[in-house]
Amino acid sequence: MRYIILVVSLFILASATSAAAQDVLWLKPGAKVRLTVPTLGLNERGGWVQELNGDTLVAHVGVMHEGRLRLEMLHVPMSSITKLDVVTGRKGHWLEGAGIGFLIGAAIGLASGDDPSNQWFAYSAGEKALAGGLGFGLIGAGVGALIKSDKWSEVPLDRIRPRLVAQQDGVGLGVSLRF
Repeated sequence: MRYIILVVSLFILASATSAAAQDVLWLKPGAKVRLTVPTLGLNERGGWVQELNGDTLVAHVGVMHEGRLRLEMLHVPMSSITKLDVVTGRKGHWLEGAGIGFLIGAAIGLASGDDPSNQWFAYSAGEKALAGGLGFGLIGAGVGALIKSDKWSEVPLDRIRPRLVAQQDGVGLGVSLRF
């Protein structure tokens, strides 16, 4: 029985250490974040992490003040954050560009109509639509690949989070429960 308790305790501690390490890794200084903190009136407001100090996130966040957007340093308790997104990279939009290009090329091909049948190169409107769609689709894919935007990932804000707790006679296991 002691062996089972020891194994379960080690598993919980390992997962807590892993989760804490992921939070620290994602929320390193300079990381671009979006915060939702209802108590401060922030709804997916963008900013940058200054530091993660215990259970408090210190961030530079854009805040509306007298009709102007100002950058302010906020000390936000992690328990008051309902949603936290962090930029994990950049992504291109080649697929959207290819789709838009294909539609434009196909529309131009269809609008040009059928060629007279007595010409050397006589194409139907459907053939022109396919050729135009493929050609403009390739161009659109190239343009879309050049257009980059942030790739956002949500930081898991666990409802139940096991933690190591320092005590006078050693280290204990604590659990925080958020509602």
